[in-house]
Amino acid sequence: MKKIANLIHPPLWVLIASVIVSMPVYSADDILKKGAKLATRSGCASCHSYDGKPRPGPTWQGLYGSERPLSDGTTVMADDKYLRQAITDPDAQVPQGFSPGMMPTDYGSKFSDEKINILVEFIKSLQ
Repeated sequence: MKKIANLIHPPLWVLIASVIVSMPVYSADDILKKGAKLATRSGCASCHSYDGKPRPGPTWQGLYGSERPLSDGTTVMADDKYLRQAITDPDAQVPQGFSPGMMPTDYGSKFSDEKINILVEFIKSLQ
């Protein structure tokens, strides 16, 4: 009887696995290409450099995994959560040396989760 119940009501891990399998999977090369293209087309590259050179916004080179001083005097680790928030709500944690309002605040509604994930993975690759 237990086996029949499992067929009718699959375990939670089966449902989670089916969702994960349906998500697009990109190679590292695809992420770099898609991320660079998205950053260029969306205007990110006009303010953020990929090579450490100064631009109006913070460079993305070496950003991921670093401690970032913020304008309020605190520091934060530039992890996935920080990068997602920096894209979707840039004034929540403003990097030291920069002012609120410099970055558009509508990327959270413009970008799908997939696009945000691609940007985060692209930024992570710029070490």
